[in-house]
Amino acid sequence: MLECIALGRRYGRKTAVSDLNLMLDAGKIHVLLGENGSGKTTFLKMAAGLLRPSRGQILFQGHPLSWRDRAKISWLSTESVFYDYMRVSDVEQYYADFFPDFDRERFFILTQKLGLTDNPKVRNLSSGSGAMFLPELGISWIDLVQDAATAILLWLQIVMSGFFAVLLARTVLADSRHGGLLSFLLFCLINLACGLGYQAASGLSILSGLPPAGWYAFDVIYYLGLDLLFFLLTVFLADRKLSPQAV
Repeated sequence: MLECIALGRRYGRKTAVSDLNLMLDAGKIHVLLGENGSGKTTFLKMAAGLLRPSRGQILFQGHPLSWRDRAKISWLSTESVFYDYMRVSDVEQYYADFFPDFDRERFFILTQKLGLTDNPKVRNLSSGSGAMFLPELGISWIDLVQDAATAILLWLQIVMSGFFAVLLARTVLADSRHGGLLSFLLFCLINLACGLGYQAASGLSILSGLPPAGWYAFDVIYYLGLDLLFFLLTVFLADRKLSPQAV
């Protein structure tokens, strides 16, 4: 069973899906009707776990939809992601090369049922036939910006923790013979602690029901907090140990 609760999705200032409440029962065939641009494809991508909702929640079999559920949900697109020269047999080889559990026998049965025994080019397939072979990954520019922002904050955390580790090893734990090794060990331990802290914080029950936007905010707050912490510690240590008064 799949359930949507106050589901919404925006592309910049444009609202594609707004306050969608829906329940799809298992074992039934459901038809989604709507005008062009009404948000049908956007909803299907969110239901398949390929697109993050801007607000609301999707429940799959009673729990929040996660990446682990993607193996149980299929998304069939009508848009080709293969080269024009590729034939059905090339598509078969493509999937066989990249997916260890690809079933060639089932693929053969599908080609027989769809009348594709003459091995036509993919670009010549009808929308219905082509959708059997042409999955796509839906990622919006907003998702890319959010992921890039999180990556930058993580990179800053690594850099700032590196400065702090070197300064700590050279001042408080001064050892001219093993300063480099000590700095490296401190750097590894600090980042290991940061990673374990993130896992512990993200595993709190209070965060289990967060929507994707909430998890993005959590990432920003966590890594930004670490950036500020290491910056302040580095400044404090430098002021105490490297200032003219300290010398």
